[in-house]
Amino acid sequence: MYAKLFTQILESTIWTESLETKILWITMLAKADQEGLVNCTVPGLAKLAGISVKQCEDGLKKFRSPDKYSRTKESEGRRIADAEEGWILLNYTKYRGLASAERKRELTRLRVEKHRGERKGVTQVKRKCNDSRYASASASDQSNIKVAEIVFEHWKETFGKSSRFKLDDKRKKLIVARSRDGFSADDLCQAISNAKNDNFLMGREPGKPTVYDKLSTLIKSAEQVERLMGLRTAQAVRKPNGVTPIQPAKSGRSPAQFAAELERERIESGQ
Repeated sequence: MYAKLFTQILESTIWTESLETKILWITMLAKADQEGLVNCTVPGLAKLAGISVKQCEDGLKKFRSPDKYSRTKESEGRRIADAEEGWILLNYTKYRGLASAERKRELTRLRVEKHRGERKGVTQVKRKCNDSRYASASASDQSNIKVAEIVFEHWKETFGKSSRFKLDDKRKKLIVARSRDGFSADDLCQAISNAKNDNFLMGREPGKPTVYDKLSTLIKSAEQVERLMGLRTAQAVRKPNGVTPIQPAKSGRSPAQFAAELERERIESGQ
């Protein structure tokens, strides 16, 4: 998982607290699952944040307490509530929804832009390349490039890829190819997110610890995207010790054939 930080945090009362308290809050944001649950013990959370157990306990006490200066009036400004597994971040789903709404607006803008571009035909545009040359492209091509950027950044955020991963021509062509197959940016992002629920791809199968999270694996074909999108309506089952992910959807290939194909790709790419 990942959490987006809103710039408003710099103006919130949390930013007036001690350095250790601020670090603890950001650590809890990063640790939380999609429902805002931070599943951890106090010593474990203190270790993750790089602070003492006492500093961690003091910070948690502040987060549980009312804050009359908080801009969020729900729960009297409290930030967390105790849960059986750890703590719940009270406003997590609210801000997560805001982030999703912003992304949906951007995708809608791209669809409208692409539609207008196709109606107007080919438009000559200038795009400065790394070698300082200019190339002409259609408005549709520009939309495809934007879609590639959105999908690539979503993949990096979903699997925690560092900044050293670049949107090179190979990855760009792969995303554009799936776009031309009829998949929207939202479809591709959904398939990438759903890959987290595939036990085999995530290395959760007994005796098969290898994780196959390369972009070239997750959206290598229309069949693969359709398979991962098929996980969309399935639900994970929460158990006392955590979440048991759903099983991957069936494809036309046998599990052995699918495993052999992914292993061959891993060896060839040196993953």
